[in-house]
This record gives sequence, structure tokens and C-alpha cells, in this order.
Amino acid sequence: MPVTLTDRPILLCEGEADYEFFRKLIERRNLPPFQFPFSKEENSQGKDRFMPMLDVLATEFSRAPERKRLISGVFIVVDSTDAPEQAFRNVVNQIRQVGEFGCPTAVLQIATSLNHFPPVGISLIPGPDMPGALETLCLAARKDDYSIESRCVEELVKCCGIVDTDWGREKLDKAKFASLIAVSYPANPTRGTRNVFSDYKGEPAAIDVTSRHFNGVAAAVLSFCEQVNALA
Repeated sequence: MPVTLTDRPILLCEGEADYEFFRKLIERRNLPPFQFPFSKEENSQGKDRFMPMLDVLATEFSRAPERKRLISGVFIVVDSTDAPEQAFRNVVNQIRQVGEFGCPTAVLQIATSLNHFPPVGISLIPGPDMPGALETLCLAARKDDYSIESRCVEELVKCCGIVDTDWGREKLDKAKFASLIAVSYPANPTRGTRNVFSDYKGEPAAIDVTSRHFNGVAAAVLSFCEQVNALA
């Protein structure tokens, strides 16, 4: 996979929906800028694809050592799924397999390497001890403005006999969020998560990233930037 790097810190995510979310979050909240070198690469999507992305970066840093000094850090963000600790360990194991970067031992801890590669930090969505995914936060944000429709979606889930123990928090929140969009966003009821952060044909975005429900994610971004001296 090709890669073009600038002097901004790097952000690595699971998929295009996550990248679109962070692009909009950074823009609307005036957060420090990041670069997203793999956001358009189809073969870099998924929670198990961080190792090849990091491997590409390691090759580039070895080929052009001056780039190691230009990039202040690599921020990896992954869904907590139904097992946050396991999700974190999965990312750490992928970092360890590459062998060039430092390996954090806790969420939002910055790990440095002996060969002066950019430091690495890991964050989980919706939070370090919260199961779920990006849709978990989006669902909470949408509920604020559509409480009646949200209650109807909860009744739909009950009617179908679906509970957390059957689907898990991640899948259930994704199903609820898709259902809530379908009944509360008439401009495009089938709008997928990757598109809910942008306006559509004159209609406002389905999800406003300035919602209080995204404060924790914004704080995590700022914490990483502060620790790697990327606030300027």
C-alpha cells in the first residue's frame, strides 16, 4: 500500500467511517491537525490491519530516517467491541509483531522506541472501559434530539427478542443506530455511518460531532497531542 507522509502526527483507524468522524471532529472542535495516510486504502481496513499499516510506516522511516523527526507520534484508535481489554491487547500484539515501535501498556499511555521511531498511543471508542463502537456514541448523540423515535427503536429491539447477551453491545448499538437513522433522517434513511457526519442535499449532518457525547474522544485526542508535543 502506498504512503505519503507530511509533518503532522499520524492517526490510524479501523475504517473509513472512523476516519470521516475524526476529520469532522478535528475540524469542528479546532483540534490539532493529523494526517490519515491509509484512509483510502481498502486493504488497510479492519481491527486486524494495524500491523501492515505500521509495517509500511516502519519501512518508510527506515528508508528516510529524517521523517522520524518530523512526525511527533502515531495515534491508533480502535473500537472497544464487547471486550475492551482484548481489543487493546490485539493492537499491542500487532505493534509488537512489527518490532520497531514502542508498545503501550495502557490506553493513552505513550510508548517510545529505542530506535527513535515516533511514539505510539492507543485509544478505544467509546472509551477505555466501555464496550461498544463509534456507533455507541453516535446513538447516544442522536437520542438527545430524537427521544421518541429512540424509544420506538428500543421497542423494535424488544419485539424482535434481541438482547445484549445475544448480539453483544457493539452489534446491538450498530443495529439501533441504523434503525434510528432510518426513522429520523428522511433526507436519506439509509445513510451509513461513514456519511452521517456530513450535510446531505441541504440537510444538516445526522450527527453533530460537537455533541457532549464525543467530549471523551476529543479529550483523548488532546491528551495524545499534549504528550507528544503536537499541540502547536
